[in-house]
Amino acid sequence: MSTAPTPAFETENARLAALADHDAVDLATPHQDLGPHIWLSSQPDSGARLGFAPTEGGFLLRMETAGQSPWVSLSYSLDFATVQSGRYVGLILQVVSDGLFAFRPCLRLLKDEGYRDVFADQHMASSGGAHLLQGHIAIPQDQIADSRGAELHLFFSGDAFEARIERMETVLMR
Repeated sequence: MSTAPTPAFETENARLAALADHDAVDLATPHQDLGPHIWLSSQPDSGARLGFAPTEGGFLLRMETAGQSPWVSLSYSLDFATVQSGRYVGLILQVVSDGLFAFRPCLRLLKDEGYRDVFADQHMASSGGAHLLQGHIAIPQDQIADSRGAELHLFFSGDAFEARIERMETVLMR
């Protein structure tokens, strides 16, 4: 299998790869920037406890507890012109986890007034050990015309996890 990045989302994939060189964050703030246009997020004052650490060739995400937060996510901006040119946004992760690690990808289309979330049909999950996770989200063509930007959010499930992300790549399917 080739691990060469795809041309679409090349900048985003380079930013994700650069997380291997980012400083560790023992306790993330409710909005914690990890790099240009990449952030961890949870509801303020909810008791969520997240951590981040670089690893050789990747990064470690740790959630000690989701607290009372209705969402906990790793999110990043997408080039909107690239999103407009496709039918699906895909996601590929090589993950190593000690136990259950699950999330549901979401394409967020930014509007002048608010946003529209489009979720993947399935959660992406690892029951523990090493797994290659793949998923996709249909780009709603009827929503693109009045959108002005796009983000990808990985909304984590459960109350706690620790996962090493060895590869994370966003792809475009036309």
